[in-house]
Amino acid sequence: MPHPYTQADAQRWIAAAGAPEAAYRPFAIELKERRTFIGSIGFVGETDGAPEVGYWIGRPYWDRGYASEALETLIDLAFGVLGLDRLVARVVLANRASRRVLEKRGFVRGRETVELAPARGVRRPVVWYELVRSGAQA
Repeated sequence: MPHPYTQADAQRWIAAAGAPEAAYRPFAIELKERRTFIGSIGFVGETDGAPEVGYWIGRPYWDRGYASEALETLIDLAFGVLGLDRLVARVVLANRASRRVLEKRGFVRGRETVELAPARGVRRPVVWYELVRSGAQA
């Protein structure tokens, strides 16, 4: 995610996600009562043969359980409607809040890698997580 995130960045993201050949179809996260857009969640591609989950929440809405609720809904979609058996996710090691979101929803911590964080211009440790549908084999 670029930082700072400009309007041009948002326009490029929307255009890419809406393209007919796009592998990633994001879902908006919004406050039900006000229909206020607060973030996004979806499948950001495939890693190790499983869809990779990605999400972000706008800073004013952190620590309110919105990411956990959205992730629970996405898991229900993945394992129920789509019939998937496994999901993966990755998070920067220093992002404790995002790691907690994954762990609360049953994702199991796996390997660590070091990846480039373009917004920061540095390489950072990343933790991978996996969630296997009950009854499915990894």
